Amino acid sequence: MYVETFNSPPWNDEWTIETASKRLYQMINCEGFYGLIAYKEEMVVGMILGSEEQFFNGLMFNIKEFCIKNEMRNNGIGTILLKEFENRLKNRGVTEIILFTSREDGTEGFYNN
Repeated sequence: MYVETFNSPPWNDEWTIETASKRLYQMINCEGFYGLIAYKEEMVVGMILGSEEQFFNGLMFNIKEFCIKNEMRNNGIGTILLKEFENRLKNRGVTEIILFTSREDGTEGFYNN
């Protein structure tokens, strides 16, 4: 799902199974890693991955990847996944969530809702 999603618009990246596997392995094995996967009928349809980082004023969470399977977009899955993730992070003591996105790729509007 990762390769298919990020190699499609609006990102148009050039991931391979090998490079995506390495990136995901690095994230999963990072101290403070946490993630949430969305399933529909046993198929992965979305995910949010990142890691906790301690700052002087609290525990921050840096979202490194957030995606929804191409054909499942605009069905509310991303909104549900993000809200559930925010609740779980709050329960873990996270005080701030950080997510970088690009204005050029058309994804910024989702996060402004």
